[in-house]
Amino acid sequence: MANTRNKHGTYSIELDSNIVIMRAYGSWNLEQAEAYCHDLCENYVSHIEHSPWGLVGDLTEWGLCTPEAMQRFEQLAEELSNRNQYFQAAISQMKMQQSLAREYATRAGHLLTVKHFHDFGEGLRWCKEQLANLNR
Repeated sequence: MANTRNKHGTYSIELDSNIVIMRAYGSWNLEQAEAYCHDLCENYVSHIEHSPWGLVGDLTEWGLCTPEAMQRFEQLAEELSNRNQYFQAAISQMKMQQSLAREYATRAGHLLTVKHFHDFGEGLRWCKEQLANLNR
């Protein structure tokens, strides 16, 4: 019998030039992590991976995830580092969210620069600066 577990948690994704803006809500399981990874890669990254890009991850309303979902995010980090992701702003309030974002960055390798912010606007501005510096 196939696994038909429901997804837990939600997200939104939008694109601003070569910056992906992602907002996560609620606690995530593996099924939601898989859906997010597929959506991100197929509908957003595939359109911008030809040049350097970054991501603003707003985790302020994210309730963390299962260990299986975190493993999937670690795989995603490796994949995106091979698809031209150069920088990421992690917007979070909780220490645990910041810790998981650091773990993600470590998995992505030396090319990914991650910076933590408490304010979404500051994180987006930083990403735009990073993009402008790479395009000089």
